[in-house]
Amino acid sequence: IAARVAMKLMWEIVEGLKIYDDLEAFPSVESSDEIFLCNARYTNIELTDAMFMQPRYEIDYDNTPAPGFERLDHRFFLNVGWGF
Repeated sequence: IAARVAMKLMWEIVEGLKIYDDLEAFPSVESSDEIFLCNARYTNIELTDAMFMQPRYEIDYDNTPAPGFERLDHRFFLNVGWGF
């Protein structure tokens, strides 16, 4: 069993350019030394009125991973989207 603690920050630098930082922590309520963290940092760039680009970096941390797995997992995405 785990609890969930989360935060989401957004900073609009200029019109059409926003930076986000999303963090989620899942501490175990059964064992105080187990925790799983998810963090996503991304920028939303408006290219046109409807089109946007979103470079995104995600990292997951598990202090007690299953055998054969790493504690840290990194991912980078480059998303392009169309809003309507």
